[in-house]
Amino acid sequence: MMALDTNVLVRLITKDDATETRQAVTLLLAGGPFWVSRVVLLELGWVLSSKRGPYAWDRKRVSDALHVIASLEGVFVEDQDRTRRALTWHRAGLDLGDAMVRAATPDEHMVVTFDRRFVSDAATHGVERVMHVTEATPTS
Repeated sequence: MMALDTNVLVRLITKDDATETRQAVTLLLAGGPFWVSRVVLLELGWVLSSKRGPYAWDRKRVSDALHVIASLEGVFVEDQDRTRRALTWHRAGLDLGDAMVRAATPDEHMVVTFDRRFVSDAATHGVERVMHVTEATPTS
């Protein structure tokens, strides 16, 4: 199995470099299986949405691209169920990084954060077990 790096996925999605896009497509058409980590998906989302970069895609376009990658035949995404959950939360409005943090955290654990927007967005989108640090009570 080959693990795909972010830049290969960027070429597949954006087609912004003809030579590299052709090479990436040829690789995928040759067959997998291929591995895509959550870190690569997170980085892909950042690259595509960054206002400092060449793409500056909006949430819907980034979300659509991430879902396409996660659905490609022969592509296996790290911890597929939890990663798909994160992608669904992102599509609904949660920050991609926050969605990945919550999805990667065991269901019975609470995510404690200083990020009030994460807490608010999680509550708005029905993402449970996210609380502000000032609300947390440590257990022994």
